[in-house]
Amino acid sequence: MKKLQIRFAIFGLAIVMVIFATMGCGPSREEIMARELTRLEAEAREKAEAEAKARRQAEEARLERIRAAEVAEAAGDEDAGQGQLEKALGNYQEVLRNVPRYSAQDLRVRQAAIRVARAMSVPPPVPESVLRSMARGETRVKMGGTGSYEAAAEEIEQAVLAAPWLADGYYDLGVIQEKAGKFSQATQNFKLYLLAAPQSKNATAVQVKIYELERMKKEKEKDQ
Repeated sequence: MKKLQIRFAIFGLAIVMVIFATMGCGPSREEIMARELTRLEAEAREKAEAEAKARRQAEEARLERIRAAEVAEAAGDEDAGQGQLEKALGNYQEVLRNVPRYSAQDLRVRQAAIRVARAMSVPPPVPESVLRSMARGETRVKMGGTGSYEAAAEEIEQAVLAAPWLADGYYDLGVIQEKAGKFSQATQNFKLYLLAAPQSKNATAVQVKIYELERMKKEKEKDQ
């Protein structure tokens, strides 16, 4: 019995010595800080690599959209030259979905789409979504309030994206953007309106408005 007690005492002492030894051999403050710094540096590298990858993917997607737009525009021009007007209009719409609004290509393709639509024996149908966007834009203006012009313009931009031959859409945009002080954009849309509806009753008044906006734009740039 006494031998057994001695053995238990020795075993307990050994455990205590192991515990104290373990506590004394733990990492120092400097070692902990070095490990934390290594971890943070690794996380920073991973984040930078992920951001760089995202930028590369975004740039590749942008270039792909540009290539797709160039191909679609060339196809649209070819179709228009061969008299395949509906097919040409579809290609032009594809271009507009892939290029920045108010860019040189956007304007060029919208002009081509309007000419194609005017050459068709039966005007292309106006989608329900276009009518809805036009109504929402007009409602935004009537409601007024902060940002009403911007919100209305966004709605009608959707309309002339889906139906780039829509004369009323360009006219409404011109009116809204003039009120919002966006004279350059308003001028472009009024010109597209006249291209789409050259025989409209207000054609002369709109042309005068274009001259006024061009002058206002110059004055604004001079002040700035």
